[in-house]
Amino acid sequence: MPQDREILLDLAAFLGKKNYAFVCPTPESQERVVAKRKRQSKTRYSESLQDVFGWSLEASKCAIYISVVFPV
Repeated sequence: MPQDREILLDLAAFLGKKNYAFVCPTPESQERVVAKRKRQSKTRYSESLQDVFGWSLEASKCAIYISVVFPV
């Protein structure tokens, strides 16, 4: 869909402006990190753009908004 493509391009441009960088680990490393994070209530949900786009952790719209507007 053209609209989906435009949204993805806008997202890519936004992440580029934020100097977003993430090196994708092996699937095994991804699985270990996510499993460990989900076992701990404090780190279960995403706290940054890296958590959302890099580790694929769950995030609320509010958490994403805060990460964008008030980056750490």
